[in-house]
Amino acid sequence: RLGGYCYSLHPVTDGETPGKSSNENWAARCVSHYMVERLRIPLDCITITTCDADTFFHPNHFSYLTHEFICDGEERYHKFYLAVTNFLPNVNQVPAVCATRYTVLSVGRMAEMGNPLLSPFPLAIYSLSLRLAKKAAFWDPTVIP
Repeated sequence: RLGGYCYSLHPVTDGETPGKSSNENWAARCVSHYMVERLRIPLDCITITTCDADTFFHPNHFSYLTHEFICDGEERYHKFYLAVTNFLPNVNQVPAVCATRYTVLSVGRMAEMGNPLLSPFPLAIYSLSLRLAKKAAFWDPTVIP
């Protein structure tokens, strides 16, 4: 069962580089403060997902993520859960050269995700346990990924 969504408004402070990484850092710290410290939800029961504003999730994405997280035992606190990045939602509305590029990128990413010999690098859309994010000191607010 999905416990809920939350969001935060990030005021950029001195020493931070405006961008996705500093936003993720701020948001994860807010989630940790609100859900763990205020609501007293156990840290080990929380996953966080980062995505771009134009991300479309499959209707069963979070159900599947929850299933995998629960089934992974202690390993769930040491791994990222990757969504397949697909660049096809508006492929028929862009010039042919762009459509070709996005199709090739999508097929290539799906092949990379399906290869048991590879360990794909997390791109724009991924989930992880709040425990892992906290252990890593969240995201580096001084870089643009």
